[in-house]
Amino acid sequence: MSSRTCRTVENPLVGLWFHSLGKKGIEWQGQVIEYLGHSMYRVQLYEWLVGSESDEEIVSATRIKKWLFYATNRAMRDAWERFHRARQDAEVSRELDRFQARRAKVSPSTPSTAVN
Repeated sequence: MSSRTCRTVENPLVGLWFHSLGKKGIEWQGQVIEYLGHSMYRVQLYEWLVGSESDEEIVSATRIKKWLFYATNRAMRDAWERFHRARQDAEVSRELDRFQARRAKVSPSTPSTAVN
């Protein structure tokens, strides 16, 4: 194995697993597989549903500064589960708030009782 495909002091990202971040949250999942030199890395992407290898991409060190890195595939998957669960919880909470707001609009006001 060459130093380009092994984690070294000079290439600390090689071998790490990652989630790339974009405007809508996590976009890619994969592993850094090689340092190409000139601040460029080759990464292996993985499918979301079945987890099998999909595309390889060449990315700059500047682009990956905002990514989340993990020591193992298991750690990456666990992080995804936490992220996905939190997103679902937030969606359920928003939907409940909308439901309660609609319900408050259509519920008749409690009539006040006048005392003569």
